[in-house]
Amino acid sequence: MPFPSPSLMMASESQNLKNYKTINQSIELLLPKFLKNVSNCSTSLKSGTSPLNSLTHIKMEPLSNWLSRTYNPKTSPIYPSKKIKYSAMQTIRTIIVDDEPRAIKGLKIKLEKLFPQINIVDTLTNPQKAIAVINQTQPDLVFMDVTMPVLNGFDVLAQVESPNFEIIFVTAHSDYAIQAIKHAAIGYIVKPIDDDELIHAVHQAKKNIQAKNSLGQNLNLLSQLAQTHTSPKIAIPSQKGIKFIDLANIIRFSGVDGYTKIFLTDETSLLSSYSIGKFAEMVKDQAFFACHKSHLVNLNHIKGLSNNGIIELVYGEVPCSKNKRNELLARIC
Repeated sequence: MPFPSPSLMMASESQNLKNYKTINQSIELLLPKFLKNVSNCSTSLKSGTSPLNSLTHIKMEPLSNWLSRTYNPKTSPIYPSKKIKYSAMQTIRTIIVDDEPRAIKGLKIKLEKLFPQINIVDTLTNPQKAIAVINQTQPDLVFMDVTMPVLNGFDVLAQVESPNFEIIFVTAHSDYAIQAIKHAAIGYIVKPIDDDELIHAVHQAKKNIQAKNSLGQNLNLLSQLAQTHTSPKIAIPSQKGIKFIDLANIIRFSGVDGYTKIFLTDETSLLSSYSIGKFAEMVKDQAFFACHKSHLVNLNHIKGLSNNGIIELVYGEVPCSKNKRNELLARIC
């Protein structure tokens, strides 16, 4: 067989190169559609028996080798040329506990938008029910409001059988235990919730879940609270000066002719020049409820609600506006 001339060899190589480029261009166009089904035909690809490999007799790198070298569904789910950082999606079973339904709704929307790996298994407005649900469900993460009627967030944590879960407290700047939360390295976010703060808190919670050190941190927090727990106080100006009163000892605030009368658990009262609106602002993050334009009651001192809308307190009673009754029941029950 005669040896081919150099010019013929060059022409053949040039033609081969054009064919190679044409096939590569075709593959580039077909590849996005082809990769949608790559998981179904991975066996044939690895064996080099793909129909695309038989398009030409030109000596080419097998398509299966090229795909295994270039395409990785974890780093590039669509186009092989893109390098996308990928982290394994771990489902985080989550519970939200807050006595305000609107607060739960807002937080839930943010979590669903920002964290697809978070699975909200339950939301609760009643702290007593939350204890039972947490014990039964054993979640990975709990968002816990600090200030709730009857039991606060720390009381709930203390009564859980085994607090072996990550917790993010939803708190206010004025919460008395904020320093204890920081000291115990527990996550917290401040109302109104900022997206960046939420992202940071959840990111840290995910690290703690993986490190499995949630139980130790929670027990450390409870120890700190046991040593430093004091009831938050409020400064009440009166004719004789300023009185510092534990909020737990206040049954209600009642507006009287532009002044405010404060009723205490020892059956005494104080008269302050502050308006009822001023006190409502001062205790907005505590367990008080504006049941009427003239009355602000401590939810922890409510004994009952009559059919005609009268709130029975440990000492005395006050009316509850019709448009406030359902909200009151939601805060307590």
